[in-house]
Amino acid sequence: MQMRKQTTISTPISISGKGLHTGKHVTVTFKPAPIHHGIFFQRIDLPGKPIVKALGTNVFDTSRGTSIKENNAEVRTIEHLMAALAGMEIDNLMIEIDAGETPILDGSSRLYVEALQKAGRQEQDAEREYFTIKEPAT
Repeated sequence: MQMRKQTTISTPISISGKGLHTGKHVTVTFKPAPIHHGIFFQRIDLPGKPIVKALGTNVFDTSRGTSIKENNAEVRTIEHLMAALAGMEIDNLMIEIDAGETPILDGSSRLYVEALQKAGRQEQDAEREYFTIKEPAT
């Protein structure tokens, strides 16, 4: 297997729109992050600006979208944004968000991808980490 380097973005970039379920205007700002950081959301609208890590163990609801929660902070409808990051192979990113739900935009990942492409993808000086699934998971 050819090893690849971890990546982030070159420069911060923001995108705004309405939340699908709340209808609230929301802005997400993508910011470069250091190696081994992972993907984190920061709820800048809440006291203390809590962090919610984009981890499978933080998923608490999948009924009308994918929602994550850590302590008392949650971020809803993250699936299109996360699909954009996976497709672009971005490993490390801080995502500031000023509401509890990401913007739905055009209903796909396209506008997230376009914004991230404008920000530029930056290779980092660390090997990407891979996980091997050895048995079925349900």
